[in-house]
Amino acid sequence: MQTQPSDAAAHYKLLKNIILPDETRFVAGFVHEKNDLDRNRLIRDSIEEGRGHPVAIASSCGPGRRSPED
Repeated sequence: MQTQPSDAAAHYKLLKNIILPDETRFVAGFVHEKNDLDRNRLIRDSIEEGRGHPVAIASSCGPGRRSPED
């Protein structure tokens, strides 16, 4: 069972401590099929607040491994 990501900004505040080379993008895998667009935007905004800059976006782990019937 897949757990939905938190939308609480405090949950992501430690992301600021991750140091990456300038040419490396931070990709946040949070898009969840049970979230509507507004909730996904809220989560994105919380993550970007934690990182201190815009992030790239990906889906949560798992959706790509489903059968077409799912």
